[in-house]
Amino acid sequence: MSPTYEVAALCHPRSGWPLELARWATTGSAPVRLLSCVSADEVRSLLAAGHAPCAVLIDGSSSQVDEQLLGGIKGSGALVVGVECEQKPTPWESLGADRVLPAHFAVTDLLDVLTEAPRSDGNTRPGAPAVASGEHGGRRNRIIGVCGSPGAGTTVTSMAIASHLGAGPERMTGAASVLLLEATGRGHHGLYHDTGDVIPSMADVIEKARSRDLHPDDLRTMTFDVRGEYRLCLGAPGPVESNHVSDGDARLLLQTVTRHHGTTVVDHDGAGSGALAGAVAEGADLWVTVTTAGMKGLHDAARMVLEAVSAGVAPQNQLVLLNMTSRRGASRLGIQRDLSRLLEPVAEVGVRVSAVPSVRMEPALRDGLALPRRFRTAVGEPVVSLLEGSTPARGTPQPDRSGRRVPLASTRGARVTTGAGSARMEFT
Repeated sequence: MSPTYEVAALCHPRSGWPLELARWATTGSAPVRLLSCVSADEVRSLLAAGHAPCAVLIDGSSSQVDEQLLGGIKGSGALVVGVECEQKPTPWESLGADRVLPAHFAVTDLLDVLTEAPRSDGNTRPGAPAVASGEHGGRRNRIIGVCGSPGAGTTVTSMAIASHLGAGPERMTGAASVLLLEATGRGHHGLYHDTGDVIPSMADVIEKARSRDLHPDDLRTMTFDVRGEYRLCLGAPGPVESNHVSDGDARLLLQTVTRHHGTTVVDHDGAGSGALAGAVAEGADLWVTVTTAGMKGLHDAARMVLEAVSAGVAPQNQLVLLNMTSRRGASRLGIQRDLSRLLEPVAEVGVRVSAVPSVRMEPALRDGLALPRRFRTAVGEPVVSLLEGSTPARGTPQPDRSGRRVPLASTRGARVTTGAGSARMEFT
């Protein structure tokens, strides 16, 4: 899928163009992810936090426009675009604006301007070096998509990932910075988290975000706190409601929640399952497929990995978690043989694989307790390792030139080696 332009807008509440811009972004009329700001300080905080808009649109009616603000924006690598005000002229040229749009600009005018802006994934400043691997102090907008075959433990795995990131010994972000978003219609998270109700949910977030830019306090009232480790946003009450989420609403939801959380873990139904999964595929830093080590589980994993590749997720940004894996050597040899054959179409660019031992979960789920530490660690450590490692940028597969070896996982996982027309997986 083609990337989008991330655009920040410093606008007056009474101006009309921000609403038009939001409508274009929501309906997909323009490939734009909109970040609305109501003050110059909010723009500065956005840039200081490591967020990387391709362009910043500034309303000419704003009293906060000055050379220092525009200079800071240009220093970040973003394009400065002034929007004229009909009531008063603004000396955009002397202030240092790169381009100027009329007060009532059309979508074509906007696209003409954005063609000069670098496209951004929202994680690094345009025109500046990428954030070094493992440096997450100012990094924002990490998205981890989690899907899996039925009965493989996808729901509890997404819970374990969020818990490990929010409170584990190798935490990457503060507890308040992790959100678990249920993008399925199964309703399992409300049950396992014992929320007591199916509302508020993502439908409430979408409805409010359509009309205005949400404040972090608004999101807190529509999400549930989970032991101070992460926030939970419940999904649609059923599969029918989940399938009726439009592409624009899916992008709006993901944009809204990721703006205010350093890491968003999304439990979804897999590539091609609907608009929500499509939005995740567009921006995922890591795509996790959960399955079991049986014949059907391995086939499901291979199918879901290849579907994700078709949706635009680079193979080297994917992780396969094999839940309930036996420790017996003979069993692992069989898994090694079967999975390597099924994943051979993408073996050259590397799909990470990690085995997760069988852990009894029922008591913790029944009593609403934290998941066993052994399970959280076995699931969370490969995720942290891959996010902190030097994986290539998503959407840019880079096969190993030697044709012999491509590393796949952390020391707890596996690695794939490729030879002349063959591939094999070795558990380490």
